[in-house]
Amino acid sequence: MLALCAVCTATAAVVASSSGMRTANNDFVGSDTNCSLFVQHLNTIGPKAEQAKRVEFQCSNSSSCPREAGIACLADPHCVTYGLNSAWKESVAQLYATHWNASYQDSGWAMYASSCDEPPAWVPPSPPSPPGSCKSNMDCSLNGECNASTGICTCYAPWKTGTSFKEACNVLDIVPHPNDYVPAYGGPNRTDTIFRNQTVTSWGGNIIKGDDGLYHLWVSRMRDGEGLNSWTHDSQIDHAVAEDPMDVFDFAEVALSAEAHNASPLRARNGSYLIFHIGSGFLHHSETPNGPWLPLPGINCNNPAPMIHSNGSFFCGCNNGDFQIYRCDDPFEARWEFVTSMQFPDAWSQPSQFMRSEDPYLWMDTRHNWHFLAHRYDYRDGWPANPNQTEPVLVSGHGFSRNGIDWHFNIAEQPYNATITFENGTRQFFSTFERPHLVFNDAGEPTHLVNGVSPYWTNPGMAGACDGCVIAAVCTEIVASSRRVDVS
Repeated sequence: MLALCAVCTATAAVVASSSGMRTANNDFVGSDTNCSLFVQHLNTIGPKAEQAKRVEFQCSNSSSCPREAGIACLADPHCVTYGLNSAWKESVAQLYATHWNASYQDSGWAMYASSCDEPPAWVPPSPPSPPGSCKSNMDCSLNGECNASTGICTCYAPWKTGTSFKEACNVLDIVPHPNDYVPAYGGPNRTDTIFRNQTVTSWGGNIIKGDDGLYHLWVSRMRDGEGLNSWTHDSQIDHAVAEDPMDVFDFAEVALSAEAHNASPLRARNGSYLIFHIGSGFLHHSETPNGPWLPLPGINCNNPAPMIHSNGSFFCGCNNGDFQIYRCDDPFEARWEFVTSMQFPDAWSQPSQFMRSEDPYLWMDTRHNWHFLAHRYDYRDGWPANPNQTEPVLVSGHGFSRNGIDWHFNIAEQPYNATITFENGTRQFFSTFERPHLVFNDAGEPTHLVNGVSPYWTNPGMAGACDGCVIAAVCTEIVASSRRVDVS
């Protein structure tokens, strides 16, 4: 998100006036009654419309770039402000045609604007309005339609309104698991609904329906029966196949040998299969689900979350300390460029010593809205229940946006909990429910949720899941049908 703030700090003036012409002067201090200075505003970027149509100016070097870009902006009759970020492109400036009051906060950027420009009227993003009081589809978490005359949201499947009744269309409508459900990959046959230790540790991954009508899973697998804590050296990405997403997936072949982890597969519009991942490389492609898999150049991206925009361009979320989003027109050309960073509300991030978010997953719905799932967790969670732990155990979060820049977040409830309910009414509780991915039908509706899970705590009385245990990837069916009225 290009996060919103109330105040931005003006720092060094870059271009000052001299005999009616503005020239470089980095030492200016004091007032500027002629509005003849470019003033630096840290952690600020030009408005989203300008980012799309910006002019890029190549400086001779990074140290002189503020001055050179200022002179270039003065020479361009359409330029009013400009922005710099060495992490985006070294010694390159973005020239904008709009003023500081239309800008956004974004870490790493410095925006230069006239000393007389007015500051932005930034307002922190707010959660959706309570059910029954919607004014726009934003109050339906962009997962439904708002009838402004009645204040009622009609939720699109697979979303429904949670039991807290504080936000609308904020919770996934999950179908009970069959009593004989076996984890998607590596799970033993069971005679009851209790999850016991797996024969293979599988983790995360996702499922794509192939041209052969079968469902193809690419999933992390730890070699030699090791637990998840061996992922840094023992994780490989297996390809497995099933006739239905809820079936047990049968091993086909190793798609990417160790060390490759946290697979996030995607089908390109030209029919190619793509696996984004961490470990050795960033992205591999193949013309068939069975390989061979060839590397493509990419970016430094932890736990990549790829998405294809309705306009055909590619976006990828990265958990690089904060949640960053990059884009490119064609991953085969690998010209990725930084777009924005998400910043979470206090309800997601405070108190900072306990609250964490990771494992981003991005997608665009059939109405061209952006959505985001993440694994959220609280270090106070444990077993037996710690006095301050989240109830239920915190494992997930949902964000939504109209443009991929301005993000809003559900805070009243999480979209799914760390439990599986079976058709006979029994429940299996998990210590963690991570690596969210969605499976889509031919109409573009989400039909299943895929996660990496563990039913084991580290030790009784201690927080955290058991990374050393042999654990599994699971698939959960969610309702994909006609929209329903979930609030009144």
